[in-house]
Amino acid sequence: MPEITLVAAPARPDLRRAIRGRLGDLGLTLRVIAEDLLGADGPIDLVAVDPQGGVVLVLLAEDGGDLELMGRGLAQRAWVEARLRDWLQLSPRLGLAPDAPVRLLLLAPGFAPPALAAARALGAAVADL
Repeated sequence: MPEITLVAAPARPDLRRAIRGRLGDLGLTLRVIAEDLLGADGPIDLVAVDPQGGVVLVLLAEDGGDLELMGRGLAQRAWVEARLRDWLQLSPRLGLAPDAPVRLLLLAPGFAPPALAAARALGAAVADL
């Protein structure tokens, strides 16, 4: 039987790059338009556009920070929604739909029941885990 070896988590930029390259493995068709964007109270790991022109914010959790990630995601979502029309005016070629909802894609090693319940309450139109 092979031995299991613990390794350190990759650095955040490496993790972002790896996830960016594997979004299609999640069954998502997203075009990444920004990485490590300074948002409301910190960085947004990835900003992407779906085929309908909706903005999808991809946020990565720190260890055990699934509920904190949910709160951070909602704050970033509100921040982006307030700036969406400005983005459309500054860069009309981004393909953003002004009326499409801003969605969250929250990624973590695992989610505890309270975070799962919160995501269900928000609905898939707002947050996916």
